[in-house]
Amino acid sequence: MAKSVSRLINNSFSSVQGTIAFLVILLLIAILVYTLISAFLIPGMVAYNKLTEKDTMVGEKDYLLGKLTLGIPDTTSTGEVLISGGGFSKTNKPARLYQLEDKPPDGIKQGETVLIIEVREGIAYVVKYERAAL
Repeated sequence: MAKSVSRLINNSFSSVQGTIAFLVILLLIAILVYTLISAFLIPGMVAYNKLTEKDTMVGEKDYLLGKLTLGIPDTTSTGEVLISGGGFSKTNKPARLYQLEDKPPDGIKQGETVLIIEVREGIAYVVKYERAAL
């Protein structure tokens, strides 16, 4: 009987030791994975972001410009604009005059460069582009 109690105690201790060893190995694996991610993956992602990041400052060249292919004589008329700015391929869209609060818009003739303020429901709302003197 004493031998069976001794075996039971030894088996219990070896089971506890096995569990502790398993937890230690699991902890070491977690530390290794964290170290690999910190050493390789995060710096790689930072380098990728720096290489592919675009400048968030908007310069005058980045405004979406277009040229009227069909003039817009007044606010009730619809013309057509050839969009050529913003890094997009050239595309045509219907265009209307954008109404500013402080003054009614004047008509814009065919062939003039326009600044596209917004596009709503497939229609570009434009104003005449006047380059500011610096």
